[in-house]
Amino acid sequence: MKKTWLFLVLTISFSLGFAFNSVITTSNKKSINMKRVTGIGGIFFKCKDP
Repeated sequence: MKKTWLFLVLTISFSLGFAFNSVITTSNKKSINMKRVTGIGGIFFKCKDP
């Protein structure tokens, strides 16, 4: 019974977090101008044309 509740709570929190993140990113997508970064294992390389 505890495992069922834990699974349910984790699923709901993940779903709400994903939905909230998608709402935030779609509304602010035009105002954010981020640089492109290509990274491997924690080492990141900045490049203009990846």
